[in-house]
Amino acid sequence: MSAATTVRVRAGELLVTDGPLAETKELIVGYDVLECADLDEAVEVARAHPMARIGRLELRPFWTP
Repeated sequence: MSAATTVRVRAGELLVTDGPLAETKELIVGYDVLECADLDEAVEVARAHPMARIGRLELRPFWTP
């Protein structure tokens, strides 16, 4: 699945990018499974995650009803 949204917070500003991170040799620190009504809710949850301030979070849907 190519649908992805990247979330970062820099200097208090929310940065949302359509698409996955570039193919690099970056380290995956872990993953969280979120149950959200839609992408907007997932972005708001990701925005509050500590990793959003120092790294990036990549949101991907894995199940849609």
